[in-house]
Amino acid sequence: MMRFIQGGYELQGRIFLGILRELEKNYGSGVRESFRAAQYGNGIRLGREMAQKMGRNGLKEFVEAWEDIWGFGGPPVEVSDRKVVYRGGFCAAYDVWKKLGVDSKEISDIADLYCVHDVGFAKGFNPKLELKQTKRLAKGDAFCEWVIQLKD
Repeated sequence: MMRFIQGGYELQGRIFLGILRELEKNYGSGVRESFRAAQYGNGIRLGREMAQKMGRNGLKEFVEAWEDIWGFGGPPVEVSDRKVVYRGGFCAAYDVWKKLGVDSKEISDIADLYCVHDVGFAKGFNPKLELKQTKRLAKGDAFCEWVIQLKD
């Protein structure tokens, strides 16, 4: 199962990069903002769908939804009634971009477009949830870290 999930993210990373580069070649760098908006919007929609599927949109249900979709990274490393922290030591999209010879500066820039989906997911799941990516492999950190907090 893990290989299937990793393969899916590798393919997604390849497709994302290929479409981005092709559109930039034809339309210029302005397409990056469109990519950011599309990724964020897709996250919002998926978050709403998952909240509906869960029947509630509290932090506990968010954890269940996150695990249902991205549970291959393991359980959260910190959980309270207002905050959850996840850490992941690998990113298949990041790995495939490195394999394709994308330099670290471009990977960092692409990650800003690619990873905004997670922020949208939290916001779509519950407008009072705030997700911050405090560490990212694509930014040179040893792991990715997502801090999700329930705001008043």
